[in-house]
Amino acid sequence: MENSRQDRTFAGEMENKSHKPVSHQPTGGHGLGNVHITLSDYCRKEADGLGVVYYSQINSASDYYPFGQLLTDGNYSSGSYRFGFNGKEMDNEVKGIGNQYDYGFRIYSPRIAKFLSVDPLTASYPWLTPYQFGSNTPIAAIDIDGLEAYLSIYGAGIARRQGKTFEHNALFKMESERDVKWGNANSSHNTFKGKRLIQLLENKTKEEGSVGYLSVFSHSNNSNIILDNGQFDKQTLGVSQWQGYSHTDLETVFENDNIKFHSDALILFAGCNTARQKINGKKTDNVAEYITKKYGVATIGADGYTSPQGSNNYRKADYNYYLFMKDDNGNVTKTEMGKKLNPYTIERARLKVDKPEAMPTRGATQIDIDSQSDDV
Repeated sequence: MENSRQDRTFAGEMENKSHKPVSHQPTGGHGLGNVHITLSDYCRKEADGLGVVYYSQINSASDYYPFGQLLTDGNYSSGSYRFGFNGKEMDNEVKGIGNQYDYGFRIYSPRIAKFLSVDPLTASYPWLTPYQFGSNTPIAAIDIDGLEAYLSIYGAGIARRQGKTFEHNALFKMESERDVKWGNANSSHNTFKGKRLIQLLENKTKEEGSVGYLSVFSHSNNSNIILDNGQFDKQTLGVSQWQGYSHTDLETVFENDNIKFHSDALILFAGCNTARQKINGKKTDNVAEYITKKYGVATIGADGYTSPQGSNNYRKADYNYYLFMKDDNGNVTKTEMGKKLNPYTIERARLKVDKPEAMPTRGATQIDIDSQSDDV
């Protein structure tokens, strides 16, 4: 009787939900976001001699040619789910089911494997036709929406040890350019001054609509990004003024109407202590968590000092790198990402952060951070 009562309750709850689709599944192992099958939250119960069996209700099933056209056979849709190739919405009213997709800033036709308007970023890719899809490599690449900037920046600084002087901007530049090679960023830029960073972000927002990714390779501590630690000047970006340093407040970036971060944007701070958890045994906020709490942009920061690992091609933190992001209720979540900062770490973070729409980054939460002078 207990099982029977639970079954009736479950079925009743499902019937009251209008049998709405609950999920879509990406291509197995390929990461292209293609919707192959959608299931209703309604289950059909059948009994046989061995017991009770539940069957899921399939709302749609789809398979695709490489550039997104639906296969002739083997497709089914109840009409209640409109998303398909790359997870994009179909404009079925125009040319029939699955023959046109809305990519946000452009319309895509899978039957001719072309967008129907010129790529707004075509000046940056002169070797490609302005109507191409995914650089003509559909089994390895997708087009997101055509208007997101993916940037990497690097700072400068000097360390003096045992009578020797090390100029760090060459190291930071190498790491920034490696992030481009990894495919996380499209371009690398030196930003030794706060004004230079603001100008860069304003220009990229104007050119590409929003910023989707920003990696920062520089000195840092729990309260500031040190854009230049004395190699050419003394420049910080963060929440607290340092004596002798020219300082740029975070508000000039995140409350700037000319700078827009995408809703699934990710900011990566590779340097030291940007996610530091404690100072002198007391819990403290940090610049990475501060940005996520106040402005809603997901961040990755390190707890502890970080250092490049030479030929291993990654940075390593003393303790851990952490991902900060807001959940659907507006609460900040913290996810341990491990000690190593490598392509796999960044990819895991971006998959967790992924959201469908762009939004401005405004906030009103006030957070106090105690500034400390330790940095790398």
